[in-house]
Amino acid sequence: RLLQKLLREMHAIATVMRVVQLPFTRGVSLEWMEASAYESGPGKDKRFNRLLYVMRLCYRLMKQMVKQDDRNAQQLFKHVEVIRAHLGKGLMCEVTFREIYFGTRSLLTQVDEDLVQQIVDLLKVRKDPRYIDFLLSICTCDDDPMP
Repeated sequence: RLLQKLLREMHAIATVMRVVQLPFTRGVSLEWMEASAYESGPGKDKRFNRLLYVMRLCYRLMKQMVKQDDRNAQQLFKHVEVIRAHLGKGLMCEVTFREIYFGTRSLLTQVDEDLVQQIVDLLKVRKDPRYIDFLLSICTCDDDPMP
């Protein structure tokens, strides 16, 4: 908890989000990243391996920052559109996305039909259990059903 507070006071969420957005403002396509993340074998484009690794580490750091910390979740929620764009692209942001909403009633009330539909569409394309975890986590808050 102390480390989460320290990172919040250092404005680490804004800094990490700038790092995550930087490659895409410099011309890297999300589709290129997705292809690099999910392809295997000799034809795989290895140019993005280090970038993928750094971005996955950034999302892991953000996940730890928002875990059971409502204030950090509120701050990261300001960047939720960027994270939504990265869903399903092999950047491992799904767990971070789930942690933003998990147990935070004020954010769970802001879940709209478009978000649920996006997750369902991703689930149809790629049968990833993290999408099901997200859908389960937005249904309840502290064992109380969400409207």
